[in-house]
Amino acid sequence: MTPVVSAVWSCDPTTALAYPARYLFTFLGHHGLLGVSGSPQWRTVTGGSRTYVDRVAATLPDIRLSSPVTGVSRHEHGVELTTTTPTGTVTTENFDAVVIATHPAQALDMLTDASPAEREALAGMPYSVNHTVFHRDAAVLPSSDNAKASWNYRLPSCDARPDKVLVSYDMTRLQRLAPVDLGRYIVSLGESELIADDTVIERMVYEHPQYTPDSLKAQQRIMTLGNDRLAFAGAYHGWGFHEDGALSGVKAAERLGRTWDDPAVVLNEEYRAVAVDPDLQTVSAEGS
Repeated sequence: MTPVVSAVWSCDPTTALAYPARYLFTFLGHHGLLGVSGSPQWRTVTGGSRTYVDRVAATLPDIRLSSPVTGVSRHEHGVELTTTTPTGTVTTENFDAVVIATHPAQALDMLTDASPAEREALAGMPYSVNHTVFHRDAAVLPSSDNAKASWNYRLPSCDARPDKVLVSYDMTRLQRLAPVDLGRYIVSLGESELIADDTVIERMVYEHPQYTPDSLKAQQRIMTLGNDRLAFAGAYHGWGFHEDGALSGVKAAERLGRTWDDPAVVLNEEYRAVAVDPDLQTVSAEGS
């Protein structure tokens, strides 16, 4: 299971082995990864994720970019927010309620009046830092065509225990791309020595939540933090995936007394997030 956990949660093998089994198998069950054959169907948004970001943004009256929040403090009548513009202008405003949808450590940096319980919980959710390369060098993929997949986990040797994850996502397969030169578009985490410099398109750094018995305890404590003026949201509330972030946002709104206006919208706690490898048979996801 080490390659599965390392690849999915972008963590080194040692951290992968500390992943709580019950939490892991619940996730695998949701995603249809416990079957011997077949795979649930992956559904995507036409036009990409940018499409629904644009649609949500079109409904909001006030969107502010490049205005980092540098302070959040609660008072009797609401929450005070301090922001800083790119030009250095500091602005302080008051709101009825606030949802902090960032990594826990970032949320803690914003809170100027964090309680001891908030400090302990938000500091207890660790993240891995992964150096990522977007490139076209197929050297990171398995040499055997039969072994190549959409997600490719590499172990230098059978007894190796690298201190970082070595995984490459073949975006050509995942997104059904058809490059004119028949080459590959690949996103690699932790890889460097196998990638030729002239094939690199972009270098990025990403952070991913790490799940251990201790971090799960912190996760549960974070879910109880806040009140009717402040709530926390983020994919780390679940398994670190997009659907977890969406669900946490719904729950944060509920904590602030907000609910869906449309009574036909029903929140399915036992969501069925799905994935598919193009080499496997496609079947309908459970419950769809």
